[in-house]
Amino acid sequence: MTPLRLGILGAVLMAAGAAAQPLPPTEPAGVHVHPITLTLERAALPASITLLPPATVLGFNPDPQRGHGRLHLVCRSTTDAGSGRCATTDTAHAGVGATDIVLRLVERRSGQSAEITLSGSLRRAFAAPHCSHDTRARIERPLTTSAGEPCAGAAPAGTTATLTLPATGLSGLVAGHWRGELILDLHIDAQAAAVATHVWPIELALTDRDAAAIYFPALDTASPQVRLALGHDPLAGTLSGTTLIDMCLYDGLAAQGGMLGITVTDTGRQPSTGAGFSLWHRDGGINAAQRLDYAVTLAFEGAQLPMANGVERALRGIDSTRLRPVVLPGMHHAVHCVPTPLTLSVAPVALSSKRAGAYSGGLRIEMRLPAVRP
Repeated sequence: MTPLRLGILGAVLMAAGAAAQPLPPTEPAGVHVHPITLTLERAALPASITLLPPATVLGFNPDPQRGHGRLHLVCRSTTDAGSGRCATTDTAHAGVGATDIVLRLVERRSGQSAEITLSGSLRRAFAAPHCSHDTRARIERPLTTSAGEPCAGAAPAGTTATLTLPATGLSGLVAGHWRGELILDLHIDAQAAAVATHVWPIELALTDRDAAAIYFPALDTASPQVRLALGHDPLAGTLSGTTLIDMCLYDGLAAQGGMLGITVTDTGRQPSTGAGFSLWHRDGGINAAQRLDYAVTLAFEGAQLPMANGVERALRGIDSTRLRPVVLPGMHHAVHCVPTPLTLSVAPVALSSKRAGAYSGGLRIEMRLPAVRP
């Protein structure tokens, strides 16, 4: 008989160990602040960002009459996403589901706004431990419903919730420092005042280094063909001209790095003389009669900066300069870049000193990003 008694005792111990413990008593009250501060790279976004971990207890009391099994979270507006857009009162939804909450974020420097979508759900909890294994306690319901089915005749005695931001919700954000604040009010009864408030101040520093680009808004390609606007002065017998190239620098850091390095290099078939740049006669030749010299100037923050061939120019104060919205090739959302137009200028030169015909050359423009992220 002893082996039989030991077997029965073992089964009893296993059953006791498997029984779930009820939630700790939790009274919903006051304002709960959950700051979210993250630095993210668009090329390596997490699958989701957790704002409220799974099974976070919103409220629990063994006495179902306290109503903690009817707790639900609602927004403050059904139309304005400034602090979260969703239902503002109990939806009484009895089935499974989740709640989508639309929140507006604003980029700190540019003032650009974008909306993200969060997803949240809640579950009911029971005072009786055996009810925790009941399917009714595992149903995920929308955040905005007070509905909850009883277990063995007992109403739910508590509520847990979870809230996340899926990576897909970040797809509309470009590089920048984004800020927003989600506010959800916790209710028991739709006709009564909120019993608590949950607030999420959100700050997302989003970088996109892989998309850094030198952009020419007026041209169709990153390797455009530019014709110098040269004019002939018949009275002076000279040739000269100035050509403006619209250029904008996107560093993928929302211009928060403080500095960008720009290098302009002559890539013509012959080495340029000194720090300048040259075009060469297409039919060949290496003397001065076959060479047309020009200068390159970069405009930044109201200053005209002469560029020396192959020498980097440091543009400082990027984090405080004015920005320009553009839609880069392959992107669906506007980004903000630093305007840095180039001027190519040919100083007056005697027409008689140059061989007649077509001249050509090339420039390579390189941008160096700061090594340390902002």
